[in-house]
Amino acid sequence: MSTPEAIPPTWFEKRVEALVAIITKQNTEDYREALHKRATEIYHENEDPALAPPDNWVRALRTLMIETNMLSENEIDEKMTSVRKTLSESLLPESPNE
Repeated sequence: MSTPEAIPPTWFEKRVEALVAIITKQNTEDYREALHKRATEIYHENEDPALAPPDNWVRALRTLMIETNMLSENEIDEKMTSVRKTLSESLLPESPNE
């Protein structure tokens, strides 16, 4: 009987793992173990079973960045609004006059 092959992580999952690594400075001399521990606590405290694990991690990292004053809630919301606007504009069909 063959062992099932592991499913490779998606692009999004890799990006979330990278965010955790950047924020906690994993694999560096300045590794922030306390931040990593707090991110994990937030993840488990607020885990929503309706969401995929990477989505729960994004929510935990958002909370962590606000708690530690890396970014304010307003800064995150402003950036998200800007990104959504850019994405929606890039998805609009081109005008025939352009």
